[in-house]
Amino acid sequence: MIIDMSTSFLKFTWQIKKDKNMTITILHGEDIVSSKNKLEELKVKARGKEKIQLDGEKIDKVDLIEALETQSLFTLDRLIIIENLLTSRPSKKRDELIKYLANGKFNTDIILWNEKDVTPSVLKKFSATFLQFKPSGNIFKFVESIRPKGFTMSLPLFHDLAKTEPVEVIFVMIVRQLRYLLLTKDKIASQKSGLPPWQVARFERQANYFREEDLIASYRKLLDIDYKIKSGRTPFNLQQLLDIFLVNL
Repeated sequence: MIIDMSTSFLKFTWQIKKDKNMTITILHGEDIVSSKNKLEELKVKARGKEKIQLDGEKIDKVDLIEALETQSLFTLDRLIIIENLLTSRPSKKRDELIKYLANGKFNTDIILWNEKDVTPSVLKKFSATFLQFKPSGNIFKFVESIRPKGFTMSLPLFHDLAKTEPVEVIFVMIVRQLRYLLLTKDKIASQKSGLPPWQVARFERQANYFREEDLIASYRKLLDIDYKIKSGRTPFNLQQLLDIFLVNL
């Protein structure tokens, strides 16, 4: 009797999943704070679903097949979240995974989250909901002004920007900028980054203002700021800490 009941339950579960329409949602763009907030919002809406999160830069087809095509005994629905697959370095493996996702007939909702803009040539492969998150153009002007002893230029830009943009967004973009500047100091890593050549050239020009050890020290200071804000171990707010950071570069 127990075996029969279990079998009936499995059949019932499969029938519900088979009748369900899959949705693909693609979140992309360099306003990482806003796109992450949207991702969290979608997770909340998917309350009750089993959530599986995958690193799109490391997964292979076996991982995807296991996540998308195996059945769960505990929940009727799954939400698969794959990060940075569509903006990872072009390769035969990436193309195979994109083709599998774009052409597959799954009964599982998928979110493809990417911290950079996905190219139109990749987007057109999907029948999906596309949400792009673009930061203000003034943010790029500001982060590209950051350099040692350059606070007379960067500080006024920062203060103007903080009037219209959340300081948390600005902070994330500073961290991102220094990460890419560090990346361009390593020629091999820079070539593997997947960034277009024009963008690499812009990062390289800015990186030339820094010694590598100074970039590493500055990046660590930003991580320390993040820790102090999140742990409440500072009397200053985030904007004040960034003022201090820029002045002392």
